[in-house]
Amino acid sequence: MESRLRFTYQEKEYKIKFYHSVFGETVRRKPTNVRYTDCRIYEIEGGLVALGSARCSPLDNFSKEKGRKLSLKDALSESNSYISQTKDKEFRRLVWNAYFGR
Repeated sequence: MESRLRFTYQEKEYKIKFYHSVFGETVRRKPTNVRYTDCRIYEIEGGLVALGSARCSPLDNFSKEKGRKLSLKDALSESNSYISQTKDKEFRRLVWNAYFGR
């Protein structure tokens, strides 16, 4: 899957990676496991470009697909990106094409 989550923008190559994790938290005074999905967009030769995360409510069923979409959307938001390219419509289009073309 990882090789398909690559794209080229302005002659630089990027990759998208997802991480899923579970943390114990107290929700409504009950200990419970809360699941998270993190999305990281890297420039292959440069480093981290953007980071986003999604938290699944303990009241919902966990869905990797939904978590990936939400964390990717979060990574592309202005507040979570480290470079200005994520504001560019073409960059965002290439990111979503790489994601849906996997």
